Amino acid sequence: MSFENNPIRICILDTETNGLPIRNDFSSVSMLELAYIIVDLDLNIIKEKNYLIKGKFEVPEIITQLTGITKQMTNEKGRPLEVVSKEFYKDLTDNKLTYTCILIYIFKTKALIYRIRA
Repeated sequence: MSFENNPIRICILDTETNGLPIRNDFSSVSMLELAYIIVDLDLNIIKEKNYLIKGKFEVPEIITQLTGITKQMTNEKGRPLEVVSKEFYKDLTDNKLTYTCILIYIFKTKALIYRIRA
């Protein structure tokens, strides 16, 4: 079955952070990476992006071990979160198509999937 003319797009995104919040305090948690792929219902890739985030945060050694991301990488190849956020928003709103945005968060073999209507 082909969905060639269907305007629905699916955005699957993944983020990496420098840790988890302590007692719901997110003030010390920063995004290190935002990666996403936008596909149609036939799973044809419409757009694929991967951004390292530059910022005034630390990258603990345990996070580097888990993600492979270092502070040096974010300093040298990263872009400001404000710029990345605007580009992500633009990609989601281009052509005013319908999206289902799926955020996959995996930690210790448990996965939570959030669906967001854009």
